[in-house]
Amino acid sequence: MKKIKKHSQKRIALLIIGVLFLACIVAVLWWSLVRDNSDNTSKNDSTIKNTSLLDSTQNIQPDNNGINSTNSNESSITVNSIDKPDIDDPYPIVNEHYKIEQINTSTYTITLYAISNSPAQYDEYIAQLKQFKKESLAYLESRYDDISNFSLTWSPPSAKDL
Repeated sequence: MKKIKKHSQKRIALLIIGVLFLACIVAVLWWSLVRDNSDNTSKNDSTIKNTSLLDSTQNIQPDNNGINSTNSNESSITVNSIDKPDIDDPYPIVNEHYKIEQINTSTYTITLYAISNSPAQYDEYIAQLKQFKKESLAYLESRYDDISNFSLTWSPPSAKDL
């Protein structure tokens, strides 16, 4: 009887040690996974150089009493300045106005980040698309001088004709 009891105590001790070992392995794997995700997040944050996209403001006009009041029927969108990418930056080139992806040596996809919050802002949206398209083309021209033989795909597709 003593031999059986001693044998079962060894099994329980080995079982506890095995469970603790597995728990340690799981903890180490979880910790490394969390650390890798936080490293990737900080790398992704560094590719976008300025986090503010657009500053939406309301027109403020003095009323008859000389007190400033907001005119809620009129609104305008102000485009903030951006950090321009360097000529040697690797693709994709990303900022708050556009993203340029290189497909091959002369084929690029350009995504423009114009924003329209309502149909009333359509004219501002088109103006932003034109400005952002001009900026992205200026970047490519500064990097390659002549881009006339490049194949460019635009997103949104309507930017192609602007």
